[in-house]
Amino acid sequence: MSNYHQVLLSALLLIVISIWASLFAEQQPQLLAAYDFTRSLAFSEPWRLISAHVFHLSRSHLWLNLVALVMLTLLFVRHYDVRSWLNGILLIMVGCSLFTWLVGQPQQFVGLSGVLHGLLMQGVLLEWSERKFRREPLMIAIMLLLLTKVSIEFWSGPLTGDLMSHGELTWVMHVGGLVSGILAYLLHRKPIKAALLEQQTD
Repeated sequence: MSNYHQVLLSALLLIVISIWASLFAEQQPQLLAAYDFTRSLAFSEPWRLISAHVFHLSRSHLWLNLVALVMLTLLFVRHYDVRSWLNGILLIMVGCSLFTWLVGQPQQFVGLSGVLHGLLMQGVLLEWSERKFRREPLMIAIMLLLLTKVSIEFWSGPLTGDLMSHGELTWVMHVGGLVSGILAYLLHRKPIKAALLEQQTD
């Protein structure tokens, strides 16, 4: 099986897990309490740093995010093999959660939107770096749109409440996703193993 199909299969697996988790949580609401991001439990129950991203509060939220995941995977799939794609997803999930923990709000959240912002940032950087970071109008426009989007989200709502009942704090996860996407890009360009070997030879 080619890298292309392996990455698509991995994305499909994440989609199936997200659908199952979100629909099952409709029948068993206590699942959200056990697997959402809860700031006070982030390090005593570290699975929440990852599991929070596969749950969603509504079906419309779920389907919108999954459609975006499919589109981003298809758009940038040529840059990945299974390991690099999974590394990127996991790094962005954990990074997004840790960024939220550092900011201090929201106290709780679920959803994949922060990860989607990170995947978009990583993918755009991979595309742009392939072109030697020349002044590509499309790349520059996408970056400006991303920054404008999160800026509008920041100014449109106060830093209070939690995302389990309010939507004005989405900028925290989205900025966390963008920052984590940059880190995922750097890791993709120079894997940890290669960086360690390089240090040993210096």
